Amino acid sequence: MPGAGSQIDWIQPSDNMQGLGCTNAGLAILLAFAIRRRLSEWSMRVQFPRAARVRTTVKRSFLARAGSSPSSTKHFFIAHFALQSTPGASAKQFSELCFIDKAFHKASQIHHGFAFGIGYAIVHGDIDPNEIRIIEHWPVGQNLNAIHGRVPTRIAYAQQNRPLRKNRWGYQVGPEMVSCSWTKLYFAPNSALLVDEALNTTASLGILQHPEDTSPRDVLKHFLGEVLEYAIPLIKRQIGHNFPTMRKKLICTVPAAWSVESRSATKQIVEEICLGPNQEENDLLDISVENEPEAAMAWSAISNSFIQDGSRHQAGVCILVVDCGGGTVDLASYMITGEGSFVYEELTSAIGGLCGSTAVDRNFYGWMKKEFGRAFDDIPLNFKGPGTRAHRLSSRYDEHFSVVKLTSQDMLAFMQPVVQHIFELIDQQIQATMQITRGKAVNKVLLIGGFARSPYLRETLTNHLKECGLAQLHCPQNPHLAVVKGAVLRGSNLYGPVRRIARFAIGVQNLTETSTIDGSPAHRKQIIWLLKKGDKYSGVETVRRTCHYFHKEHDILTATVGIYITEQDSLPTWFDDSGVKSAGCLRVDLSAINMASLYRTHLNAITTYHVPFDVVTTLRAPDVSMEFQAITAQGEILGIKRLRLTEFW
Repeated sequence: MPGAGSQIDWIQPSDNMQGLGCTNAGLAILLAFAIRRRLSEWSMRVQFPRAARVRTTVKRSFLARAGSSPSSTKHFFIAHFALQSTPGASAKQFSELCFIDKAFHKASQIHHGFAFGIGYAIVHGDIDPNEIRIIEHWPVGQNLNAIHGRVPTRIAYAQQNRPLRKNRWGYQVGPEMVSCSWTKLYFAPNSALLVDEALNTTASLGILQHPEDTSPRDVLKHFLGEVLEYAIPLIKRQIGHNFPTMRKKLICTVPAAWSVESRSATKQIVEEICLGPNQEENDLLDISVENEPEAAMAWSAISNSFIQDGSRHQAGVCILVVDCGGGTVDLASYMITGEGSFVYEELTSAIGGLCGSTAVDRNFYGWMKKEFGRAFDDIPLNFKGPGTRAHRLSSRYDEHFSVVKLTSQDMLAFMQPVVQHIFELIDQQIQATMQITRGKAVNKVLLIGGFARSPYLRETLTNHLKECGLAQLHCPQNPHLAVVKGAVLRGSNLYGPVRRIARFAIGVQNLTETSTIDGSPAHRKQIIWLLKKGDKYSGVETVRRTCHYFHKEHDILTATVGIYITEQDSLPTWFDDSGVKSAGCLRVDLSAINMASLYRTHLNAITTYHVPFDVVTTLRAPDVSMEFQAITAQGEILGIKRLRLTEFW
């Protein structure tokens, strides 16, 4: 049985698989080709210590992944300079670096978009999708570059890989190194992690490892820092001397099902990387968060590769976006509402699950643990983790090299549960859409993301939709690029839905009701809810509330109005209730108010002034933002607070 000295070399397809463009694909893609081509068996080579070889001949095969590619991609673009994550089709995470090279020296603004992958784009004037290019050169080492449109989202720490003197990332990570991958899965909601048995099994094997003194958050920050240190100079060379003075916008796209905490953590990581000591430069950088399905929908607005039958701009067409990435699958439905131009509204709140392509890998790891038990547990991480060395497929068992085989039924057992989970999510969203539209069917399903490159997934999903009499399936030529390119568009606040669904409730602290004139805190913990979860809003909507603040003489001339959110369906009463989170505060400057003109009382030698002002809340659907203003009866603005709601939903 394999022991601590065992070496596993991951295989890749044999001659009958060459030419299909899958030599660097992950397990999910290999399985798809195998099932499609009806291959009877696959194999991988395991080299055991000499004394252990005889005992391995009775074991069945284990298949590992070829070449691999990180499970979730990330991107970072500039001016539409976007760091955007597009999940890879295989078991690893890839980063996409793309940019638009039009009118660099005339442009005055750079937008950065960032998702859980890396891509850059520069835009001036109208956005032409045909001008988006992919940067294909990534460092490997020894002054060599990998020519590839994606870079693996993985990092190997020097402290875990002696004698390395510095950390390695992307293509620099060799098969003999212990590396950190699948970091994005740590940002999934805790409830999803608890119910994912395959993920828990994988974690127990140490495959989701990171150094003891390093958190998943640190891993992501270190990886993105390495990528930006390499990529930013490339962008600067393209733009020239105007780069420091250009406005920059960075859009971070994340899975739709992520919690408020995960979204906030992601934004904070990007801020820590990008914001420096120069406040002038910081003021030129705006960082925001976007949902991956919405970014993909924005890309479909101008991309002919999505829908080519001429119906994409017809009012009444319902579209379901299915973003199948490496770690997660996100779904949201939309309806076209305008003729002749791409105007659409959000029909259903996005849902998601941990059933991306890495779920196939996790099923494989679970099978290995079940089949080989302690022997597989004891294999070193640098031989069984993501990103190991590929070898040619042997068509028969070779006792000398200890080759073992895996049947097509075994491979289907890895793939089918994942695909079935995706089907269930699709059916759920289609039913929800039909309920909202009173029976109107979904016309089209847009399949994007790295996992969408799997022929098996596309074929089985097409058949599933036909059997159920449901929508047509559409998949672009490069589905893994849809989100990063869409994030570029969203950086200009273009192509967003005109009508949205609130994914959480949002409210402000109640300053009006107080138990006594001295401003007793009994009611100061109450929340006035302005928007409920599930509410629909469109255009620009305004809500006005009058607040009555009681200011004690000699106190600082500043009032604070707390802003709170909750993802709960039932609305809590108090801001310290479970499930209520702070979204910031509106600071009200009282120094300009003539206190002598206000009503006041004297109690216990303390003078208290009654200060009325209005809190005007403006909700903007196009850019998913909310603005809070404190205004006097005379129209004087006492304070402003702006929020990008995508940071929370």
